[in-house]
Amino acid sequence: MILEELLQVYLACGHVQGKHEWGLKHGSATPKFKCPICMAESDRILQLMMGMESAFHLDSESLDYAFNPCGHVASLATVRYWSRIPLPHGTNSFHPVCPFCTSLLAIDKPFVRLIFQDHCYDD
Repeated sequence: MILEELLQVYLACGHVQGKHEWGLKHGSATPKFKCPICMAESDRILQLMMGMESAFHLDSESLDYAFNPCGHVASLATVRYWSRIPLPHGTNSFHPVCPFCTSLLAIDKPFVRLIFQDHCYDD
């Protein structure tokens, strides 16, 4: 199984869930997604993907963050670094991009912390 077929993250809270249709609201012009864990509503969910180019990872820490809007997973040091580096975009502007796919990062929230639901019962 491939990671991007299995996991999605809610942008408002960072909870990671498997792909499902629960909590999807179609009533407004833009659909809303309700997290089944904390009930926070998100405007978007991201499909998670592995960033396969090891040269773009700055360290070997745990992959607890994802770039917004592409969903490539990386460590905190990696997402902080690449979200602060503006690269040329067009002929007259500079914007931070995902190093794995060169998608423009969201200005208001360039990355999201991932909250996985493992080890729920560990002390």
